[in-house]
Amino acid sequence: MARRTFDVVDIIEILVHWHAGRNNTEIAASLNVDRKTVRKYVVAAEAAGMARGGPPLGEAEWDAKVRQWFPELADTRLRQVTWPAIELYHEFIREQLQAGSPSRRSISGCATSTAWR
Repeated sequence: MARRTFDVVDIIEILVHWHAGRNNTEIAASLNVDRKTVRKYVVAAEAAGMARGGPPLGEAEWDAKVRQWFPELADTRLRQVTWPAIELYHEFIREQLQAGSPSRRSISGCATSTAWR
């Protein structure tokens, strides 16, 4: 199964099914996700003291919980682990673009040169 990016609404859907009493295998099959993915998000709900079949929650309540448990879903910058490494070269890239570097290819070719290190 290919890797995919989840948004808050995707996780809410998983948790609503789980909270309604469905097991992880059923949820995975109906939403076309891996059982380990379902388990990842269910474990967070269980760790927070929630249980299958509890009183129903509204979408706003689920949204708040998912954003609290998985802040990287709410702030996509937290998912971009390479950005801090690229940030070191931000000024160099800006200078090259302002200087009218001929193409992206010439900049990407610099990735292996010592100018980037």
